Amino acid sequence: MDELSDVISSWVSYCENIVISDKYLKFNPNSNLWVSKSLKMLMNKKKEAVEQGSHSEPQRLQKEVKQS
Repeated sequence: MDELSDVISSWVSYCENIVISDKYLKFNPNSNLWVSKSLKMLMNKKKEAVEQGSHSEPQRLQKEVKQS
C-alpha cells in the first residue's frame, strides 16, 4: 500500500512539474510595488520643481500624485 501511494504521489508531482511552470520575479528591496511608472514620473517632476524653487508647481503636482 505504501509503495502504491508513493508511486501515485510521484506521478502527481511529475505531472505538476510538467504542467505548472515556475516563474521567478526579482524585486529590488527599495522599490515600492504600488508605485507605477507614471506615478514615479510625477513624483520626479515634483522633486525637480521643488529644487528649482517653484511654489505653485509642486502643489499642483502633489494634487495629481494624490489623484493617481
